[in-house]
Amino acid sequence: MKQDEMEVKRLLDLLRTLLRLLDCSFSEIERRLSLRPSTLTSFFRGRVEARLGMVLSIARAAGFRYDEFFAMAYPPGLGGEMTETARHAQVALAALQSARRDRRRSGAGRIEAGGATEGPGRRERRQKPRTPRKSPGSMKAARR
Repeated sequence: MKQDEMEVKRLLDLLRTLLRLLDCSFSEIERRLSLRPSTLTSFFRGRVEARLGMVLSIARAAGFRYDEFFAMAYPPGLGGEMTETARHAQVALAALQSARRDRRRSGAGRIEAGGATEGPGRRERRQKPRTPRKSPGSMKAARR
């Protein structure tokens, strides 16, 4: 967990540095995000738990797209070689993206993680008849 906390601190330090470089004050970001005054001071000092949603909101309010912020946080080649897990995920995602492109062209069924299509499409699934739910009152009457 210590490593995760250090990484969060590194991301917050980067975000604070970017705000300073852009001459963007905490009060301006708070105004853009409709936050109470001094919220960001508490956030950056660690008094408030750093959540990813808040980090992304601050980056967006400063004018960054998410991919731009993360590219600055993790430039290509920074972490060295890709792990086996990342390579496996990259191959699986490429197969999924390829299958999606093929599906769009052909109009086939749903795509599973392995890239295979299976089952009815969304519209067909929606047309299934629904079983009416019993209300709490009717369940009490059935118990009597």
